[in-house]
Amino acid sequence: MKTKQFLKKTPDEWSGVPVSEFGPTKEAKMARILDMIWSDTAFKEEIMENPAEILRREGIEVPDNMKVILIEDEKNEFNFAIPNIPPKEEFYYRYEQISGWWMFAHQLWYWMGRQLDLEKSRPFREGLTIQLIGKTWNDSEYRELMINDPKAAFEQQGLEFPKKLKIKSLVNSENTFYLPIPKAPKEVKWNKKGKTGSWFVNGHTLWWWLVSPRLMANDIGTVSGLVG
Repeated sequence: MKTKQFLKKTPDEWSGVPVSEFGPTKEAKMARILDMIWSDTAFKEEIMENPAEILRREGIEVPDNMKVILIEDEKNEFNFAIPNIPPKEEFYYRYEQISGWWMFAHQLWYWMGRQLDLEKSRPFREGLTIQLIGKTWNDSEYRELMINDPKAAFEQQGLEFPKKLKIKSLVNSENTFYLPIPKAPKEVKWNKKGKTGSWFVNGHTLWWWLVSPRLMANDIGTVSGLVG
């Protein structure tokens, strides 16, 4: 059963220019899909049952041999997807793909500065330069720690989390891609007295959802500011 498409489709052309391979276009499509998950119970059920099929239907490139698994966080739980290690020749390309986290997270840092103060939000900003995902690609010991004790791996880099929060690592492979679903805005609490890790959790899951089509797709051998 196909659910009703009630949200405007994301165009594949901007002012006559084809942009379907642009990273921002893919992010716009993922944002639309997430909006439908939050707004339409039937659509959510459909995509939870057949994620790869529905993502393709909505214009997201998913390799034929790729199994996509959607995950919902339970209460006091954070699921962190660890990407498969790319071939060495793809490293620079993949690094640029994930570097969009900086732009996304600096907006979050600015919001934290308004809600809290700059001094309290500074550790979050400083931690952005670590590139945790890239570190799991290049540092085998750190990757092992992230897999077996993710909370310790994060805290090693200066992030602090509530004691009651459980962090689970989901390890992607060449043929398996874990995709945690971000919480709807009304379900997210931005606690002024919260720890930097709590803000990271809320921001990271949304960023990972948006950037996922870039990492799922095959390397197209192009490096640019709008890398796909």
